[in-house]
Amino acid sequence: MRVSVNKDDPGHATLQYGRFDVFLDGELVKGCITADEELGMCELIAYDDKGRATVEGGRLKTVVRYGKVQLRPARGRTK
Repeated sequence: MRVSVNKDDPGHATLQYGRFDVFLDGELVKGCITADEELGMCELIAYDDKGRATVEGGRLKTVVRYGKVQLRPARGRTK
């Protein structure tokens, strides 16, 4: 399955079914923009050493990480 917060991404429509927690290699990741279980890929917001989102050239900086991706329906949250 693929999920994304980007409206132009083919996984965006999947988010209408709810929110997901994203795990990469068994660890919950924060700031996930796009996650694809089949490709084993997560696009994440890049954070600095103080935990702040980084901006580069006026745009939010992201990083792509690869590994075992698991999507699980988030519990206790509303849409």
